Amino acid sequence: MEDFVGEGATPVDGPPVGGAGLVRMRAPRLSATRSTSRSDSMALVSANLTASRPVKDAKAWHEQLTRLIDMAGTSSAVIQVLPFTSGAPHLMDGSLTLLWQDDGSAVAYTEGNGCAELIEDPAEVTRYRLSYDRLRDLALPPPESVAFIRGVLEEHRS
Repeated sequence: MEDFVGEGATPVDGPPVGGAGLVRMRAPRLSATRSTSRSDSMALVSANLTASRPVKDAKAWHEQLTRLIDMAGTSSAVIQVLPFTSGAPHLMDGSLTLLWQDDGSAVAYTEGNGCAELIEDPAEVTRYRLSYDRLRDLALPPPESVAFIRGVLEEHRS
């Protein structure tokens, strides 16, 4: 997965960020995808382009998509693909992570092109949660999303 995450990250005003540097910056998020705790769960909505566009290292890209399919087969992960026909809805210009704490409180973390922000205000977190819910509603259902990813893998094997 680290090979896939490090692909193509080149800031305009500095040296390329990739490989180990980018992986170290994103290691906490990467480790969340490997959690073995049954209490941990995740839901992911990914743009069609993300799954459809191979990176330079075809093996790493194939492993990443296979990992998504494997994760979708567990009870702790929901994987959905947002089709092109959904247009360009809010939140598609970066990533959003919503985290719930044991006490029921939540925070939102946004990350975009050259910026990141941790949001702790409950009203703002609620707005981000509603935006995510709307985005998820536009995405393919989980079984269709897995079928889409499998189709992309098959298309690129030939």
